[in-house]
Amino acid sequence: VALGQAFQPLPEGIRLRANHTWSKDDPQGTVTIGLDEFLAKFLGAVESIAIPSSGAAVNPDTPGIVLQDGEKAVSLASPVAGRVLSVNHEVLRSPALAAMDPYGRGWLMKIQAEQKGDGMIGAQAMQWLREQTEAAKDFFSGHEGQGAYALAQDGGEPMAGLMKQYNSVAWREFQQQFLSMQGAAEGRVSLRSNQ
Repeated sequence: VALGQAFQPLPEGIRLRANHTWSKDDPQGTVTIGLDEFLAKFLGAVESIAIPSSGAAVNPDTPGIVLQDGEKAVSLASPVAGRVLSVNHEVLRSPALAAMDPYGRGWLMKIQAEQKGDGMIGAQAMQWLREQTEAAKDFFSGHEGQGAYALAQDGGEPMAGLMKQYNSVAWREFQQQFLSMQGAAEGRVSLRSNQ
């Protein structure tokens, strides 16, 4: 599966965040949190996912979600502050769900949010995903010596699960560049809500 293939349209109500998580306000007043398709494609099916347990406080300033593949890992913060109400035990048992169905069965947790968040929706979100994919191509071009990656000269695309070919240093750099709440959005699309 090539990353360059079109991203699936976002389900209604899904708001993408700068750290490649998403949130969706639920009718019951809770917020569901998950990983976006960009992250699911680049990391592929990781070996394990750690999520804060029910009752834990989460916020955008403190990473609490850990995606691990062997010795390599990335950490993400919840895009919304609040208290965890429930976690997706199915995705904890089968982490591949987060990559196979990121906006559906691969959700991570539901929280009671302190306030409704913002984020990108619709065409704005899709354009940002394309921009992030182009930035990721540049990132991997600068790390050619660390894995079996090569970008075809004819405009070929990186393959899904590409991060598995890189060492833990590259994983940390990928996290710094693409998975912080502020860094990934700098100079790019505004993260204000589209109403």
